[in-house]
Amino acid sequence: MIAKIGRNDPCPCGSGKKFKKCCAQSGNDTGNKSDYERMRDASASVVSALVDYADAIFPKDAMYDAAEEFGLGIITNDEVQEGIFNQLFVPWYVFLYEPEGNLNMTIAEKFLKERGSTLDELSSDYIEAARKTPLCYWQVIDVLPGRGSTVCNMVTQERTFIPDVSASNALQKWDILLGQVVSVGDLTNFMAISPYPLPPDGYRLSVDVLLESINAKARPYEELREYDYEFIDHYVMCMHDALNPTMPKLVNKDGDKFMFVKSVYSFKPADKASIASRLNGMRNIFQESDKCDSIFIWVVKDTLKAHISLKDGLMEIECNSRRRDKTIRKRIEKDVASLVLYKETEEREVRPGEAGAGMPELDEDSGRMDFDSLSPEDRQGITDMMEQQHMKWADESVPMLGNKTPRATVKTAAGKRRVAAMINDFEHRHSRDPDPQFRFDFNKLRADLGIKLE
Repeated sequence: MIAKIGRNDPCPCGSGKKFKKCCAQSGNDTGNKSDYERMRDASASVVSALVDYADAIFPKDAMYDAAEEFGLGIITNDEVQEGIFNQLFVPWYVFLYEPEGNLNMTIAEKFLKERGSTLDELSSDYIEAARKTPLCYWQVIDVLPGRGSTVCNMVTQERTFIPDVSASNALQKWDILLGQVVSVGDLTNFMAISPYPLPPDGYRLSVDVLLESINAKARPYEELREYDYEFIDHYVMCMHDALNPTMPKLVNKDGDKFMFVKSVYSFKPADKASIASRLNGMRNIFQESDKCDSIFIWVVKDTLKAHISLKDGLMEIECNSRRRDKTIRKRIEKDVASLVLYKETEEREVRPGEAGAGMPELDEDSGRMDFDSLSPEDRQGITDMMEQQHMKWADESVPMLGNKTPRATVKTAAGKRRVAAMINDFEHRHSRDPDPQFRFDFNKLRADLGIKLE
């Protein structure tokens, strides 16, 4: 006979926590039925019952109208749309959405009013808690694969452990989620959860701007239910942007649109020496080598602006913008006009991601050093070098920090929070590498800067 474990007894797994705060939630005990499993089953059951109830009392296109308000139409990827529909839209629809003509009540409120007496206690309590819980952004603070995840509310900074095994196998530390985290007594679960986390290095600042725009941190948390559309619009637009990225605008150091430009002049071979002499006499134009009188460069304040070559009766001028080409041609035609004859100008735009754009894709087997092929000494040497590169960041000027160093920035409380968030972003990006050969311990950087270890 197995003795029943009391909910306030020490957990037999040895974690040091009370049983109700540990394996009673995750279902790892053999002596008791999992409370978390009961809650998970109850939440799935009530959502199904609420959807059936809404289908029975509202027009058949009510859910379609709600989906239009939710903004699902701008997500054109069917798989992504289906994931958001099932995991985020449906819970929002039954717990937080107020259908037209429903007397300012959610579906859950109306259901409780009419059929609450038929429910068991856990189902009734769950619906009551879920209808009062706002959607909010949460950040993953820790992951225990196969057991659960600790998430932090980005408004209240409250941390909560969610013993959801499937989520723990998919999430990465520092992922950002839009979700509804529902608590009933000591138990907590994800009711609604965005199926596609937002990477912090691309969207954390955007989430901060949203929270500031609705003054989220100054409001009672429950009031955020009034801003569910703002959260939804933000997440859906982030997913739309992620699925339809805007190619970056390429510019040179002058701020001009980046393109390859080549202008060609012809000349008589007998005039080559005279042309070279005149080029040497022009301001900021230099012969590239004393041993070669056929190649010249145009340099202004350490910026290389054009190459000029003389070969086989042709002068070719190559630069990376129309404006640079126009400027150097004007100077050439003024100082060397009697010796050269303009022939043509060729232009080629650079579009990132397109074949032939001057940005070749790496073969998946190349561009990565194979550590396994190195000797232990070489492997350690490269590891030490990469460690040093990461640690040097603390003393480098960072544009996002107003060109201050992280070490200077952490001297204030607000600066320390900014630097800590940036390190979290780096760690998240590092953890997403599917085949890492080098893992940096970001706690070394945190410790060096006096930031709380994670």
